[in-house]
Amino acid sequence: MKLRRLRIESFRRFREPCLIDDFTDGINLFAAPNESGKSTIVEAIRAAFFERHRSSSVEHLRPWGDAAATPSVEVEFEFAGKSYRLAKAFLGRKRCSLVIDGRTLDGAAAEDHLGALLGFTFPGKGASTPDHMGIPGLLWIRQGSSHELAGVVSHAADQLRQVLGGSLGDLTSSTGDALLRAVELARNELLTPAAGTPRASLANALKGQAELQEKLASLDRDIEAYRSSVDRLAMLRSEHLREEQEQPWVPISQQHRAALAQLDAAQALEGRQAGEQASLQQWSAQIGLLRTQAESFGRDEEAVRARALTLQAAQAGQQAAQAELDAWDRHHQAASDAELRARQRLERVRAAAARSDMVRQGEELEAALHTLADALAKAREERARLARLQTEAETLAVPAVELQRLRQLSDELRDLTVRLDAAATTIDFDLRQDVQARVDGAPTAGRARRTVLRRTEIEIDGVGRITIAPGGPELDAL
Repeated sequence: MKLRRLRIESFRRFREPCLIDDFTDGINLFAAPNESGKSTIVEAIRAAFFERHRSSSVEHLRPWGDAAATPSVEVEFEFAGKSYRLAKAFLGRKRCSLVIDGRTLDGAAAEDHLGALLGFTFPGKGASTPDHMGIPGLLWIRQGSSHELAGVVSHAADQLRQVLGGSLGDLTSSTGDALLRAVELARNELLTPAAGTPRASLANALKGQAELQEKLASLDRDIEAYRSSVDRLAMLRSEHLREEQEQPWVPISQQHRAALAQLDAAQALEGRQAGEQASLQQWSAQIGLLRTQAESFGRDEEAVRARALTLQAAQAGQQAAQAELDAWDRHHQAASDAELRARQRLERVRAAAARSDMVRQGEELEAALHTLADALAKAREERARLARLQTEAETLAVPAVELQRLRQLSDELRDLTVRLDAAATTIDFDLRQDVQARVDGAPTAGRARRTVLRRTEIEIDGVGRITIAPGGPELDAL
């Protein structure tokens, strides 16, 4: 990938637009005094690629004291022969667009496409960290963090494994066996073949590396302190050079020397006054002129005193500003302490929420356990009932011969019932509501049907008695 153009606006110290469009292939070096914006340019490139445009964890990108600013970054680059233009705006009017050879993607789709293209991911929430940067994180080393490269490599292990997997497969399936054997021999010189533990030389080297890393960390701290001292010295030198260039005391010194010269001339004139009485009037006029100049010198002295008062007022203002700065430092420390307490309180709340969830899950498990226990008891009861029914079934079992005989008798009984219904006498009643009848003493009203198999008497109120005697040669036998 090659950067071609960078434009940032309202981004930390760059309130006005800053455009860099003369990137060259290879390494581009930025050299400038401290606090001139080098780190801000690098941070802008990092935010453009690795931060979500809708993230709320990038407040540090705004210019100090401008809460309404919208930090924006625009990067043009080439990758795999294609031209890309990435534009992002954070915090205020949030937006993101990615133009690929004239085709445009917007929002999260643009960011996801960029992450898949370059091999990194975005965090689900919060600011981006090294474990999201994948392979690009190997090439993104911030000032003072080079000793943490091993952690960055571990975060990029999955992407490296995917990229190198095909090459290793080609190597092992072709003429790479000899190379692998050589690598294995070289590895066995440093590690034991079975457990893979370091041998003496490697262990000593690792121990020396740890000691050197501690020394490096100490040197880094010393270098940071030295840089702070150098920055302070550079600031003092700058102030000294500015004062050397302005030289506010030069005009006053010149006036002072001129006044001394004029004073010497006046004294010489006064010495010659006794011998030159004839030119008294002329010298009196010259003395008046000198007095006028002396008054001018007095006014110059007043101006010097005024400038001294102004200097004192400026020093007092500086002290007031320093006091205000100290107050803001205390306010910042209080805010940091409040944030720490809030984080601790959040951890306690999360722990309480987790405990509440576990209690609820325990209650649900206990309810499920009771339900399963009830189901188990019912299953055992049903099993006992099944056993009883099986015992009763065995007790009530009918032999096959008798069962066959019962089936034959049932068929014969059905046939006889049909024949009996055919031979019997059927009486249909359709009586008025005010008429009551009794068939063999049983009351009958309205509509009804009776089948008569033997001698039957029917009594009707207000009418009399009717006797029905069914006949037929087979009726009694049936």
